[in-house]
Amino acid sequence: MKLSDITKKIFLLANVVVLFILPSCTKDGNGYDIKKTWTVQNVLALNGDKWIGAPQEMSDKFGTTWTFSDEIITIDRQIVKYKLEDDIIILENGDSFKIISLTENDMQLGAPVTKATVYIIFKSESRARQ
Repeated sequence: MKLSDITKKIFLLANVVVLFILPSCTKDGNGYDIKKTWTVQNVLALNGDKWIGAPQEMSDKFGTTWTFSDEIITIDRQIVKYKLEDDIIILENGDSFKIISLTENDMQLGAPVTKATVYIIFKSESRARQ
């Protein structure tokens, strides 16, 4: 699914905010992950809503659970199954998610993962109350 297709779908939904999350990872001499860092690169608010502050960069071993906490959004109910790149996940306030896998080939071969993108869509708390 192309970003333009995702954007078209986003505009069909009300009260949504989109996170663009890009992974990066560090390899040891054998090509195994020694640390995987996931960073929120950009937060896009739609329909003139105010921007949501990006959470702090979070890093841990593969499979870490992320918790988003800022003055608008808190996510902590686990969602443990989704694909990177193609799937769009709808999160309600109070939800959280866990990274299950990147691509198995990349993990097995130890190739750097540079292009996978997670598109996460969730409702802004301030708008959800309206």
